[in-house]
Amino acid sequence: MPDQAADNPWLKMALNNAWANATLYGALTELPDQAFTARRPGF
Repeated sequence: MPDQAADNPWLKMALNNAWANATLYGALTELPDQAFTARRPGF
């Protein structure tokens, strides 16, 4: 069975987005609550 993601650029982007979200959310779960409430300067 050929790799469907290689044949469909939209599927390839969706799979990459799912991987990126899982990576980000995994990293965020390891942060303490203080990391979210810490004061930071604006841009």
